[in-house]
Amino acid sequence: MTRNEINALRDALKRSRSGSAEPREKEQHSARLAQLCALFPYADPAIAHLTDEALDSLRANYERLGKTDGGIVPLATVLREKISRYPCEGHSPAGIVGRILALCRESDDRRTTYGALWTELTGRPLRQADIGVLGRYLGHVGLYCADNGLPNLSVMVVNRQDRALSENAVANIWIWMRSNGVAVPDTAKDYAQQQAELAAGWIDTTDFEVAKAA
Repeated sequence: MTRNEINALRDALKRSRSGSAEPREKEQHSARLAQLCALFPYADPAIAHLTDEALDSLRANYERLGKTDGGIVPLATVLREKISRYPCEGHSPAGIVGRILALCRESDDRRTTYGALWTELTGRPLRQADIGVLGRYLGHVGLYCADNGLPNLSVMVVNRQDRALSENAVANIWIWMRSNGVAVPDTAKDYAQQQAELAAGWIDTTDFEVAKAA
């Protein structure tokens, strides 16, 4: 479905929610909402009909007031909805988790690299222009893991040179998870270490179905 088609679907949802909607439009509301939520992993039915601009306005209001709840939905829900509209093209979060798991199992230190994961997903070497896209994929991985009670496998995807996360990467992961409503320790370093330790044990013991997820 194209971006224009998705926006048209949101417009139709907005009309069918209004008090002046035709009976036929009201009857179609549930089906349209289910269709939209099926397209995106974190879509929220309460705000799925809102435009990107409306979501940005909600977020800006929260930031201006210094609050995280009190609106039609909490700030974390607004952020999740924004994320849902930019999914991992051609890859499900579960599928990427499965690829990371498989790559980590092949390495002695139970880690994999940004380049190895990108090549596994796309068949191409990682370029500078791809780093932002891969970062977005790993953001989806972190939220998928949190939502499903798994260790955050994004901390196991590291630099090739030193097989470690940079301080900037550690901070970005922590900020990302915290800003999306995930309970995290007080410091980024503690969160990354906690998740890495949990993931190291989980990688060798889980029955997570790699083939099915991929």
